[in-house]
Amino acid sequence: MTDAIKHSFSHEEMLAILLKSAGIHEGLWMLSINFGLSATNMSNSNNGEENLRPCVMAFVENFGLMRVERALKGLTLDAAIANPLAVANEAKKSTPKKKAALR
Repeated sequence: MTDAIKHSFSHEEMLAILLKSAGIHEGLWMLSINFGLSATNMSNSNNGEENLRPCVMAFVENFGLMRVERALKGLTLDAAIANPLAVANEAKKSTPKKKAALR
């Protein structure tokens, strides 16, 4: 049995991971987090008494990427720096392919 491992990511690290996952290589991007809210009644007592109070719960609906026009320090990443195109891929594209000889 393996031990549980926790991985934590900073805002910038999470943004870079999403840019790489989406294959984005240009533009300024920002992490988007959509929240949902739900109202309910909950007890604030640990002794089993029914002492209900109205409350609100917030939860993360999803994460996304949002392209922006200007950089905001600590909130945006330039995809060209965070996820540059591989040099080998560009070299392959620029090298002309030899045509097979016809017999």
